[in-house]
Amino acid sequence: MFTSKIKRSAFFFGLLLVAISAQAQNPALVSIGGLDRSICDIFTGGRCIGQQWDSGTVTITINGINVSTIYGKTSTGTSLASALAAKIPTAVPGMTASASGGTVSVMPNDFSNFSITASAASSDPATFGASSFFTSVSDPGSLFPKYVVLSVIYAPPGNQSFVDYTNTIMVGTSSSWSKSFSSSTTITVGFTATNPIVGGFNGTVSSAWSQTAETDGSIAIEKTTSTSTLVRGPLDSNLGIDHDFDVVLVWLNPRADFYVTSPSAANWSYSFDPRDPANGMDVIQLFVSQLKDPSTITDPNIITRLAKTWDTSGLGGLTNADLLSIAQRDPFWNLGTTPASTVDPTRFDVEGGETFSYIPPPPGGQPTTTTFTETYQTTTTQGRSATDQYTVGYTRSGSVGAKNFFQANITVTNQLQWQNKWTSTHSQSTTQSSSFSITGPPSGYTGLTNVQLYKDNVYGTFLPNFIQ
Repeated sequence: MFTSKIKRSAFFFGLLLVAISAQAQNPALVSIGGLDRSICDIFTGGRCIGQQWDSGTVTITINGINVSTIYGKTSTGTSLASALAAKIPTAVPGMTASASGGTVSVMPNDFSNFSITASAASSDPATFGASSFFTSVSDPGSLFPKYVVLSVIYAPPGNQSFVDYTNTIMVGTSSSWSKSFSSSTTITVGFTATNPIVGGFNGTVSSAWSQTAETDGSIAIEKTTSTSTLVRGPLDSNLGIDHDFDVVLVWLNPRADFYVTSPSAANWSYSFDPRDPANGMDVIQLFVSQLKDPSTITDPNIITRLAKTWDTSGLGGLTNADLLSIAQRDPFWNLGTTPASTVDPTRFDVEGGETFSYIPPPPGGQPTTTTFTETYQTTTTQGRSATDQYTVGYTRSGSVGAKNFFQANITVTNQLQWQNKWTSTHSQSTTQSSSFSITGPPSGYTGLTNVQLYKDNVYGTFLPNFIQ
């Protein structure tokens, strides 16, 4: 049995925005920097008594239309950005614009053929050379993977047993683009430290998951402590450990937002797809048995969520092949009750300390219950290279510049080569812990009784496995 409780803040939502564009994007950003320069053109007694200041224009070109403003002695990046933002809606139909500091945000009504460039030029290049001001453009674009696997949670033995991940942020994984983009592409994270995952037109914030920047350009998605995640063992305690009842957490409406800064460089962050009427991160919990045999998924609500009828891009809902691929993120997906003879020492670290027992009582007796807290241990050097790779369909959208970037740098046209891997949180934290309660089998149980715990270095969860 899987139980998930999310403590939510109280939000009031007004009108539901039902007409959400399939091309919904972040705005394009034009940054203006620099300070006006001058030269001394009148000297008296070795002192400068007259200055000539540079002047010129800063131009933003949108869909082939130039919008310009003049700079001079008193100009700043902030004043130029404000002047351009005020001109754009009138000069270019279908555009809205705003300024914040030296940055102009430009949002078109239609991204399908939206292009934007910027430049600055001195009116006296013979004297001043290049303009005193400079510009840079961040082209917005998004990739929409059909799904992202966030974690695999392994079921303990026994129908009264459970593992509780409430008081930890370790559940989750880190997503890397290294297998999806060419090796000459530079992908960096568009924020520092830990950020919320935000989406929708009203900026809804996920209370259940957060994103953390990694040093290699990947992003770790981690469960927050406001989410209680508890997984129980199989109904029949005589089965012992049954991997059919492992649970995979699948994100159904992921969106990866990019700002393209050059033909081969971009920064990115996660959000959730605003086309989904869920208006939040849609993370579904699926048992491995359901993933292996989708005919056992009979709940109409689950079927509707997996169908993703809100996605009209042509990508469609999750297929049986998708579900099988998701099941295979669990290395023991096809074992059922068969104990794993080997456990990958890169994917899994043995958690030091003692094993725990799963022992039946004598006839007429009741099984004992052992409750303990398992503290995460520092990941081994070998474990830090753990990865889990799979392919997933996707669609993309954005400005012309972003589309050109995706076309030039993504290695496979219709599939993302997704790579989940260890995170620095999993590797370094020794203060996080999870709770276990293990109740033994009934009298007459004849299976294995000694259980070793391992830590999944990719997904941040604990694996119980019978040992001889």
